[in-house]
Amino acid sequence: MPLILYKILQISIIILFGVLVSDLRKKNITKRLLDQKLLILMKVSYLAPLFIFLVSVINNEKYLLTDVFALFITLIGLMVVANAKYHLGRNHSWTGYGTFPEHFCTKGSFSLMQHPMYTGIIICILGMVLHVSFHISWPWLLLNLVSSAFIVYILVSSAKKENEHLQELFGDEYKNYADQIHPFLPIRRYKTKGILD
Repeated sequence: MPLILYKILQISIIILFGVLVSDLRKKNITKRLLDQKLLILMKVSYLAPLFIFLVSVINNEKYLLTDVFALFITLIGLMVVANAKYHLGRNHSWTGYGTFPEHFCTKGSFSLMQHPMYTGIIICILGMVLHVSFHISWPWLLLNLVSSAFIVYILVSSAKKENEHLQELFGDEYKNYADQIHPFLPIRRYKTKGILD
């Protein structure tokens, strides 16, 4: 694959990723599930790995085998995010906010995991980290790793709060779903304590 094609693909994937994870529509009915300062810090933290990744891809003079793996990982993450966004539809909101849907989503990737949007984001982050690990100096890599770890922490915290919010809205129906479906992995659970318990 020519280097220019690699760059175009990676930049396109990340731009699409940014569009899909954003929710720029105005919504009147949302509930903040996490502290406002934490949410602002998370949104700002998204910029560091994205910026570092884009600069790394643009300035890349050759690509390595690990870059091909990074491309596939970010593409898989994008597909998971796109599927989750499609099935959430108008109920999609920013991380840390809850909506008041008529029913909770169990279609598409939601039939396999409770929080596929977050799983897709984490997969994309892993792909970006894999790429930049071989192309940037350690201070930038450290900044990338710290901000990426913070984002994952916020996603897991938000998932826990979203589960509580959905349990309040849907009671036992949601609890039964959550007891069977893993929060982040496409595996079934059978009444065992999970990562969010």
